[in-house]
Amino acid sequence: MKKCRFLMAYLIVALLLAACNNQAVLTSEELSADGTIFVNDHQIAVLEESDSGGNYYALQDGMGPANIRFAVVLGNSIYYIVMTPEDITRYKLQNDSSEVIYATNGMVVAATASENGIWTCEVSRNDGKNNMYLNLIAHNGEILRTLDLDTLYENGLYVSSIRYASGMLYLFCRDTLIILSDVGEQVCSIKLPEMGNSYLLSGHGEVYIAQTSDNGNDIFALDIPSSSLVMRFSTEKGNLYDGHDDYLFFLKTNYCLRGVQNDGASEELIIWEESYLSIGNLEQLIPQSEREFKCLIDSVIYELIPVEYNDVKLKTRLTIAAIGSTEASQASVSRFNSKNEDYYIEIVDYSVDGGFTHEQAISKLNVDLITENCPDMIIFNNLSPYLYIRKGHLVDMNSYLENDDEINEDDLVISNALEMSGGIYLISDRFFYETVAGLRSDFGERYGWTLSEYLEIERTMPTYVETLYNTTKNQFLRKISARYLGKAINWETGSCDFNNDEFIEILEASNRIKESPEDLNNMDFTYGAVRVSNGTLVAAAVWGDSIWKLAFEEKMAGCELSFIGWPTVDGSSGSDIHISEPLGIVSQSSNADGCWEYIKFMLMESNENFEAQGAIPIYLPVLKNLIENLKSDKTIPIAFTDADAEEFYDLLSAIENIAIYDETVLEIISVEGAALFNGDKSASEVAKIIQSRVSIYVAEQR
Repeated sequence: MKKCRFLMAYLIVALLLAACNNQAVLTSEELSADGTIFVNDHQIAVLEESDSGGNYYALQDGMGPANIRFAVVLGNSIYYIVMTPEDITRYKLQNDSSEVIYATNGMVVAATASENGIWTCEVSRNDGKNNMYLNLIAHNGEILRTLDLDTLYENGLYVSSIRYASGMLYLFCRDTLIILSDVGEQVCSIKLPEMGNSYLLSGHGEVYIAQTSDNGNDIFALDIPSSSLVMRFSTEKGNLYDGHDDYLFFLKTNYCLRGVQNDGASEELIIWEESYLSIGNLEQLIPQSEREFKCLIDSVIYELIPVEYNDVKLKTRLTIAAIGSTEASQASVSRFNSKNEDYYIEIVDYSVDGGFTHEQAISKLNVDLITENCPDMIIFNNLSPYLYIRKGHLVDMNSYLENDDEINEDDLVISNALEMSGGIYLISDRFFYETVAGLRSDFGERYGWTLSEYLEIERTMPTYVETLYNTTKNQFLRKISARYLGKAINWETGSCDFNNDEFIEILEASNRIKESPEDLNNMDFTYGAVRVSNGTLVAAAVWGDSIWKLAFEEKMAGCELSFIGWPTVDGSSGSDIHISEPLGIVSQSSNADGCWEYIKFMLMESNENFEAQGAIPIYLPVLKNLIENLKSDKTIPIAFTDADAEEFYDLLSAIENIAIYDETVLEIISVEGAALFNGDKSASEVAKIIQSRVSIYVAEQR
């Protein structure tokens, strides 16, 4: 570790440079042989190299393939199990020369290495049944052994991870650890503790169980003769990875990477902030030597390698405030930090990993917004943005889109929906959509229907036909009211209008619908589009988490569909756009330009496998490339055509709303609407009460 003298010097330099608003690089011209730093010919401080030669690291793109599910070390080579390949094969095994040595139509759920080859746990579907088996695959792709787990275990197994050690296979199966010999004979099974999440680890030739607790991780050794666990030690909170050489395990925290030894003692190996690194969704850590690692991050291999301290560039630190988990953003931030030479981003969880309540986290964030601890950006994953927009805390990104030479509003495929409160205050790199599908022969080529149409259809349909599956009066009222809020509330003037004929019509329509709550004794599991085509359902809910979902719905229905969304007062589109981890730039930030640089990177340079992760890219050039690839993709369940792409684009153009609504107002409407549904008040009376309560709420928010 670096000495305190160096750390103090480092901080002094960073503060001085930040005060001058001057981004600098410690080059050989600025760093003298004795460690003295000169900036503008003035001596600032003296650096001292640590005894271990420095602990600075850089994250670089690795040489592995894309879409990696697992990386397995066999001898001196790394083998990659890759998902979503070309043609009909779903998974393939590649060596580090990118040669495919094995392919399977099954799904690989776990993998590990033994002395003789790579063990894979695979699931295939035959005759409508899932079959799980283990394969031992040699380095040349030859299958040396197969263990059929459905034959060995009459009721089958659900294996989520495996390890191999000393001639035995360790299978993690929900709440039980099953240990087999490598010829398939059961050695023992061990019941796992019920508290916390458990997972397998291996280190120094042995297998362990790690279980998360409120304070960190509890590590258990295995006592095979007694089929029990033996508590060894505990670690602090963080993610654990298999060990190597000097370390039993590796532990990644938000602050650093630690090497954990046999007795639980640990030491800091890499301090992330010192190297301007943030490692988000680290799936596997693969040591290559004492100080070099390969990292599997979001299905891509990176190399984590040491660098000299005079090669580390000083960067401006940006913070993103969040409440709770932000996996997608962590991945994007990690890639940005590894590539950008001017800025380093850190995501700050105001809940401190659940240590504070949601309300406490929001209170702390609100205090920081008016102090020097103000974050540069905010993720509104578990937070309503409307108060922050109204208070002027968020930047309207239209100003950047209008003046940027590389990206503009036309490059955002859902730009029409991103407009809220007169500007674009929130953005993400991915989205999915929510709509409702009915027969094209009934609705024609349009993207909406009115409340009057809905009620008339419901009135004339036979009793065995449902209009919308699993719909209650309260749910209907909330869905319809959500899209009405933008029209009813004027946040600039602090006024609202719910006491009018249109909103009374929404209340009355909600009270008149035929409820069809889900009945556990009479549930219909028929696919929604199939029910629409066979006439037992008027309109089916559609969650669009892939580009080809609309075409798939029509394939299932066997006919053309209209994607009309929920009914609205005026018949406009009742569909919604959902954006993942919506991000806004804080207007008080002194580094708004750096924030925009990150947002551009997030949009333009993302290498995410969107389709595999159930999302669609917002950046149009990336989306167009995906659509072109889909037209020749044999792995999806339909043949995607130009007409399918046009239908997809047309729906997106029609959607006007991001599904981020003021939940406080919707709760007021929901609570007061109950009096109407119970017959205690008329629609006019309820509208007056809602008008009064929302008026008070809106006034309080200004």
